[in-house]
Amino acid sequence: MTAVNNISFEIPKGEVFGLLGSNGAGKTTTLNMLSTLVYPTSGDAFLNGLDIKKDGKKIRKSIGVAFGYRMIYHRLTGRDNLKFYGRVYNVPDLEQKIDELNDFFGLKNRLDDLVETYSFGMKAKLALMRAMIHNPPILFLDEPTLGLDAGTARRLREKIKDLSSKGKTIVFCSHYLFEVEEICDRVAILHKGEMLKVDTPENLREKLKTQRKIEIDFCRHEDAKKFNSRFGSTIKENQVVIPIKNNDFLKYILKELSDNNTSIKDIQTTHPSLEDVFIEITK
Repeated sequence: MTAVNNISFEIPKGEVFGLLGSNGAGKTTTLNMLSTLVYPTSGDAFLNGLDIKKDGKKIRKSIGVAFGYRMIYHRLTGRDNLKFYGRVYNVPDLEQKIDELNDFFGLKNRLDDLVETYSFGMKAKLALMRAMIHNPPILFLDEPTLGLDAGTARRLREKIKDLSSKGKTIVFCSHYLFEVEEICDRVAILHKGEMLKVDTPENLREKLKTQRKIEIDFCRHEDAKKFNSRFGSTIKENQVVIPIKNNDFLKYILKELSDNNTSIKDIQTTHPSLEDVFIEITK
């Protein structure tokens, strides 16, 4: 079985690069290969000029990896986990670095408890702290906000953008498409091991411009049914949704509403989201 097939991409320094795909698309395999956890059966990959097949030891010193919490020792305290990895990487001022990360992620006094007593969200925080302990130039993050509370997830997204602005390169996987849309400079869409598209979120949305829609909430269901029958749109209760072919078509719809003096509660136009793009491309 082939997990990924002939994928090719390049990530410049300081970019936040998103990998999108449904389960089994090849995202995790790609991250595992780039982080030297799995060797590719064919092809080549380089990080900062280092070959993942030949220079694994050097590469591992320059990357931070957060793939859930499988690299955490549950019978140690959170602090002892960070001390262990910090010593592996010869981190200077290690205690200060641990305190800085704890202030950001908010484990507080629980950092001195055994990891086996942690909740899922606390383990997720510790995994991210471990990945960042040595201030690596490259970060691989697989579902990094899964299990985090909303406030910590938001701060992490801001942290990722800040790290990027300082020249760190981040490869980011998430099922939360709004996150990818918010923080990623470019996105790769994977499907059944193939890389279908690589582009900025803006450019991907632009290619689906014809899928803009107008949503009209009518006061009366009868008006919604009448309007729906004319334009072949979709209807849900009193709301009609019509795909916008072009700006002239939008003007025509608005004129029809005005000429018929139709009573409406609300009207708005919507643009395709990254989720719309993903669904369309992977059909």
